Amino acid sequence: MLVLVLVLVLVLVLVLDARSRARDRETRPRPRPRSRDETETESDESTASNRSTNVRQRVADHRNKTVLARRQLGAVAAVGLLAGCSHQQNLVFQGRPAADTRGIDQRPLDVLPDEPLLVSHVQVDAIFASGLSSPMGQLLRNLVPVGPASGFVPERDIHHLYGGTYAMQGADFVAVVQGNFNQQAIETAAAAPPASGPPIVATPCGPYVMHTRKNMGFAVLTPYTLVIGNETALRRTLDRLRFGRFEASLPNWMRNLIGPQRQGAAFAVAGDVSRQGVVNAASGRLPFVQGLRRLRLLGNFQAPGINLVGTLSYQDEAAAQQGASGLGHAQQLAYFASLYSTFGLGGQMPPLEAQARGKDVAFATKVDTPAAAMMMNLMVEATKPG
Repeated sequence: MLVLVLVLVLVLVLVLDARSRARDRETRPRPRPRSRDETETESDESTASNRSTNVRQRVADHRNKTVLARRQLGAVAAVGLLAGCSHQQNLVFQGRPAADTRGIDQRPLDVLPDEPLLVSHVQVDAIFASGLSSPMGQLLRNLVPVGPASGFVPERDIHHLYGGTYAMQGADFVAVVQGNFNQQAIETAAAAPPASGPPIVATPCGPYVMHTRKNMGFAVLTPYTLVIGNETALRRTLDRLRFGRFEASLPNWMRNLIGPQRQGAAFAVAGDVSRQGVVNAASGRLPFVQGLRRLRLLGNFQAPGINLVGTLSYQDEAAAQQGASGLGHAQQLAYFASLYSTFGLGGQMPPLEAQARGKDVAFATKVDTPAAAMMMNLMVEATKPG
């Protein structure tokens, strides 16, 4: 559970860091407006010099007209290519050919946008066969809120989930969900007025349709693949498919850990925080993340609930030794104790074994089903569409 809380803390720090930067921009002092007298004085002083440069400016303007026209044409083309999903599709230029449906179904990792903070793969069937079936089913219904008329039954229809967490505009996430879906029935149900809560808004995105309610949404890509996530990450995903950026972008170590070919684990998580400021921001509260570069995590949903093993990779051996020591004493950190209590998980955290090996720290822990269900129920509450 400690590692799961760590992942949630990293995401939380991303949100807080983005909000802090936004507040800094809003409160940054603005230049003092100049008075009318100051403006008129400057205008008088510059009149003489302006007369002497008028001839040169006319010549330069004539020469630049052709360059300006070319730049304007390029800018218009760039707007067309960079524009995301829009209700006014007639104003958006068509990009390169979209990804074919067969490629999407066979290469789910390539659907995810570039440079994730965390990526994961979950065998959803394994969750539904465990004591976490109920909260998982409700979570997926919240993320695809189309009702019974769609014929969508998560426990029956969903088999795999490939997720990514990003630092686009705070903490953004998107997941590629694979299974069997009645695309027409789902989109028809999404267009109907909901029984309660705000309506679902349909936005054409080239060959796809993005359905959003508040800041959450989904899009059915094929009869076997749909994507879910918050609006920012979902738009980025659909643009990736529309404009021909459907290509392998994840590093091999991530693909080998979480790819479809992986065997023996019900879920896997890989994280690369070397390019993110989140580690520096979190190291004050969590000393063992100082110098952290990569996270690898494998687990299953067998007794007592969730079993986790993994590796934290640091910038050097000294940082790894410090990280192992910090993990060993994590139960004594007031910050973790406060989080654990806030999540409603009680006061006693499960034991965690950690051992430094060069630049890496190997760890293992177990989480009982009630504690894991409590964590999932928090996500269910956070994603309620009403």
